[in-house]
Amino acid sequence: MFFRQKKSGNRVYLQIVENRWEDGRSKQRVIATLGRLDQLRQTGQLEGLLRSGAKFCESILLLAAHRRGETTAMRTRPIGPAMIFERLWKETGCQEVISRLLQGRKFEIDEKKIERESRYDGKWVLRTNTDLSAADVALKYKQLWMVEHVFRSTKSLLETRPIWHKCDETIRGHVFCSFLALVLRKELDDRLAAQGHKLEWEDVIRDLLNLQYAEVQQDGKRFLLRSEAQGTCGKVFAASGVALPPTVQQIEAP
Repeated sequence: MFFRQKKSGNRVYLQIVENRWEDGRSKQRVIATLGRLDQLRQTGQLEGLLRSGAKFCESILLLAAHRRGETTAMRTRPIGPAMIFERLWKETGCQEVISRLLQGRKFEIDEKKIERESRYDGKWVLRTNTDLSAADVALKYKQLWMVEHVFRSTKSLLETRPIWHKCDETIRGHVFCSFLALVLRKELDDRLAAQGHKLEWEDVIRDLLNLQYAEVQQDGKRFLLRSEAQGTCGKVFAASGVALPPTVQQIEAP
C-alpha cells in the first residue's frame, strides 16, 4: 500500500491505494480517500497520522531515535566498496584465478618479527637541511599527500604506482595486484557504460565510501543502520547487479 495524490479540478486529495495482482496484471484499488491534502497539512492531521503509524514500525522509530542522538553508537564502517568489488571479483574470474595460483602454497606470519617491529609503532624520523622547527617539518611532510595526489591523478590507467620493492617476487606481486585492480575498474566502467552512465572515478569511490553501516544499540538490542545512498551510488549498485542492503537490520549481540 502507498499514498497517492489525486487531482480533481483545482484541489488535490490524498488517497491510500493498494496494489494487487489480478488476471495476470497489476491493478490498483483505492482503500480510502483521506481528504484534501492542503487541509490535512494545515490541521496537522497528516503529521499525526504518520506519527501514529510509525509506532508500529520499529525501523522508523529506530531511525528517528538515531537522528535525535538517542541511540548508543558502537562503530561505523564503509560497505560500498566491499559489496561492489566483491561481486566484480567473483564475476570477472579473478577469485578463481587466485585460488588456482595459490593451490598447494602455504603462508605464515612471523610473529617474532611483528613483535620486534612493534617497538617502532607510532614513531617516524625526518631528516632535513632546513631551519624549520620540528613541528613545521612534520607538518610540511604530512602535506606532501596533496602533491602526491596530483601526481597520481595525472598517471595513465596503464601505469602502475611507484614500486618500492627490492625482490623480484614482490615486484611481480605488486604489478599483478595493480593489473587486477585495473581489471575490476574496467569491468565496472563497462557495466556503467552499458547503462548509459559516464561517471567520474573519484565520485564513484567517494560515494561508495560514504555508504556505511552504523552499529547502534537501543533497549539492549543491536542494529545495523545503513546510510542513505548518495550521488553515483545507486547507479553503481544497479550496474553491478548488487542490491542495496536494508536500511535497518537487527543483529545478535556478541
